[in-house]
Amino acid sequence: NILITSNGAWKLGGFGFAISTDQAISDSSNVQAFHYAEYDVEDSMLPLQPSLNYTAPELVRSKTNSFGCSSDIFSFGCVAYHLIARKPLFDCNNNVKMYMNTLTYLSSDAFSSIPSDLVPDLQKMLSANESFRPTAMDFT
Repeated sequence: NILITSNGAWKLGGFGFAISTDQAISDSSNVQAFHYAEYDVEDSMLPLQPSLNYTAPELVRSKTNSFGCSSDIFSFGCVAYHLIARKPLFDCNNNVKMYMNTLTYLSSDAFSSIPSDLVPDLQKMLSANESFRPTAMDFT
């Protein structure tokens, strides 16, 4: 979650799904994979899980716990897109089929409301292939 104070400072919170890098490297077998239903689940009771609108595709596609820094870059790209475009890129009501359809058929039209100098970086951040995403160091 991103919380903005009355002074405009951004605070990160709600780390219920966070794990340390050491934990990810040493004991990834104990990290639970998320389950996303393949139907509209807006009104259904769900297990605790992150919003599909900001979740990297490798976490959605996989029944395993494949995660890494590139997943965070994807989520950051989703947040950046939402802030700039004033609408989420994936507005799928936690429906996996809608999510995957948006991801598969993502066109340049989706970036028409994004300033042209930001489009290349944002497209890389939102790449379905995690190896094409930039690292955090690429932004420094």
